[in-house]
Order: sequence, then structure tokens, then C-alpha cells
Amino acid sequence: MGIINNQKDRVGYSKKITDPAFEKYQKNTKRWSLIFSLILGTFASAGFFIYGETSSEMNNPQALYIGLGIGSMFVAIALIQNLSRKRSRFLSLQNQRFREIASVYL
Repeated sequence: MGIINNQKDRVGYSKKITDPAFEKYQKNTKRWSLIFSLILGTFASAGFFIYGETSSEMNNPQALYIGLGIGSMFVAIALIQNLSRKRSRFLSLQNQRFREIASVYL
């Protein structure tokens, strides 16, 4: 079974993937995930700082470092997620180009 040359016959193919509204959605998703992680990281750091000030179980420098560590993990996870989305899109574009080239020769 060869590759179908007509793109409208492909399963799962949509011309809306190149729609500017979809690109705007992807850009906003990346931006908002990073903003959300920064806010969450700030709250984690502030929460541990307050816990270090009010609690007798943990002193403040130690609590603050734990909060900064957890907050930076939130930001790192968001950055890795954004990079993997970009990589996934790049790989899907490469596969699409390969299929187009292969369809000429098959």
C-alpha cells in the first residue's frame, strides 16, 4: 500500500493546521504555560518563606531554599514542555516533507 498523493484523502489531515488562528493558539499556550509556572513558582517560594518565618520546625534560610528549588522546578518543567512542543512540531513537519518526497518516487 503506497502513500496517497491526494492530501484530502489522507486520514487525519486538515488544512486548518496552517491556519493563523491555530498558530496564535499555540503561541498563547506556550506563553500562558510559562506565565502560570512563574506565578506558581513565586507562590511556592513565598509560601515556604512565610512557613520559615512562622514555624519553629524549619528556619527561614532553609525553607526559602526549598521554596526556591520547588519554584524553579515548576519553571523548568514548563520550559521543557515548551521545548518538547516545539520539537514535536519540527518532527511532524519533517515527517510530512519526507512523505511528500516519498510520494513522488512511489
